[in-house]
Amino acid sequence: MVVNLTNNTSSFLFEDNSIYTPIFGTTAGNKRINSLAYDPYKQIVYYCDNDTSLPATNPNVLKVFKYDVKTGVKSTFINNITTLGVVLEGGRLGSGGACFYNGSLFLGVDANFRAQEASNVWRIDINSSGVATKASRMWGKQGTRTPFTGNFAYLYNMGDFVINNGIFYNFNQGSASGRNVTSVQHISLDKQFALASWADTLPSGAVIPNQTSIDYNGNIYNMLTGFTATYDKAGNFGSNVAYTGTYGAGSGQMDAAESFKYPYDFGDAPLGYGVAFHLYRTSPNLKIGTVVDFEVNDTITPTAGGDDLIIGASGAIDDEEGVTSFPALTVANASYAVSVDVTNSTGSNATLYGYLDFNRDGDFTDAGERSSASTVLNGGTTASVTWTGLTGGVVGASFVRFRFASSSSESGNAFGYAGTGEVEDYPIAIGASFLPVELTNFKGENIENSSTLLTWETASEKNNDYFNIEHSDDANNWEIIGKVSGHGTSNQVNAYKFVDEKPFGGINYYRLNQVDFDATSTYTPIISVAFSTVVNEEQDKITVYPNPTKNIIWIASEKDLTKPLNIDIYNAFGEQVISLDMAEKTKQIDLSNLQAGCYFIKIDNKIYKSIKY
Repeated sequence: MVVNLTNNTSSFLFEDNSIYTPIFGTTAGNKRINSLAYDPYKQIVYYCDNDTSLPATNPNVLKVFKYDVKTGVKSTFINNITTLGVVLEGGRLGSGGACFYNGSLFLGVDANFRAQEASNVWRIDINSSGVATKASRMWGKQGTRTPFTGNFAYLYNMGDFVINNGIFYNFNQGSASGRNVTSVQHISLDKQFALASWADTLPSGAVIPNQTSIDYNGNIYNMLTGFTATYDKAGNFGSNVAYTGTYGAGSGQMDAAESFKYPYDFGDAPLGYGVAFHLYRTSPNLKIGTVVDFEVNDTITPTAGGDDLIIGASGAIDDEEGVTSFPALTVANASYAVSVDVTNSTGSNATLYGYLDFNRDGDFTDAGERSSASTVLNGGTTASVTWTGLTGGVVGASFVRFRFASSSSESGNAFGYAGTGEVEDYPIAIGASFLPVELTNFKGENIENSSTLLTWETASEKNNDYFNIEHSDDANNWEIIGKVSGHGTSNQVNAYKFVDEKPFGGINYYRLNQVDFDATSTYTPIISVAFSTVVNEEQDKITVYPNPTKNIIWIASEKDLTKPLNIDIYNAFGEQVISLDMAEKTKQIDLSNLQAGCYFIKIDNKIYKSIKY
């Protein structure tokens, strides 16, 4: 379950019905998860079977399981913990603590149900592919059995622990002879000794350290069944605060983990437009286009391309595929319409809004910049987003945002939270309105062989000699890639087309430069066409090899370079790990310092995928 400490409520996250722990006899219903830890970056929940019965005959007691919040998939993370060298004196993992810190899983093994057995904490290292590679014992305490009446009284019983800024906060839940023998200890991982300890031997009823949780600010909480309490890192606990909900008091909580955050789909337009984010759920059924990716943090960039390299377990390289091309937009437009591909399989209607920065002032708040609401029926696959009352248009590069959600009030805000659906941000160019030919349409579409088909029509022409076709990757720097002859002077409809066989990966901008017989010229509005940012190597003049590779990759160009190429290499989480320039036809890059895994090599505006083993 997830406990929301801002409003003290709880909600369901997932369950594992395969875990059955007969703690007290064989009564049905004793299903318990324990040794719970959470990786907030990859958003993986790790856990164990809490079966502490002896002899250990349950095969689950040697396993570590995981649940991927993004995909909703439960699986076995480690099939047999002893294969990594972890010693199980009691023959099972049992009821130990756990936490996730600095990329590693810290797993406690509590063996004190038998006298003189040690409790240990093991660090489980995980590689970039999410595979456990090594276990190292980082802490241990010898179990001390004391004279007692009754079963299993002990001075040390592993409660739980968290790690923050290199300090291991350890909660002990021991007891003997009707008295609490509990303690809290702070241990420095760097110095390898205890910084402070507090013991509690008061009569039963005093605060007992139980399960620990830690938030993003490093605040530590004592988690009880139906209650939370703060821990001040000085041996003191605050008063218990109840949380409510189906999974509140009496829910049978056995363990706690780190601060949780659902994955989101973020917009990536510049910050002035506000951060828009939609809660990502497993198997989303409300999407712009057909793909939704997810991020841990916002992906704001100056060109609205920030989430193109955020790769996760099932995330997309670029999920902004609801609009493949935009109709021409000029400062003369009082209205504007865009067709958007959508997916709605929710069983109910949903609402799509568009936001257009028409006056290029860095926000979507001006009159006419929010579209009218477009209602998408269940099963709908396309929608038209229409703006009316556009005024004050300014020529140049701008941005457009689409928000799709079940709640019209959420999609009807240019930024902020939405509990369903998706947000997509696109760069868009606004052109001038004057043209000596009467242009009725100008559009582009991506076609087979990764080419762009440009088509346009004129209703009339006067002294039209030819059109230069110009191409850009940023709507600022342009290159002439072709020429098409005009029809001179004409009062009938004329159709034209041109194929760009080498578009960039990502957003491509196109415009026409119409040239008269006297050499005067004017430009058409700018249009854009989107392509996947990953291209096949055989479709370009650049080759990256070998693939896969162990340490070294080569980048080779078939032709001499007229200018240096910028090369940036990103890991699977979108983090830049290498940046350099390539001035010659070949370049050797050493990857030996990088972990094995998937990498994306961005060469100017194209991206190549490489596997390092």
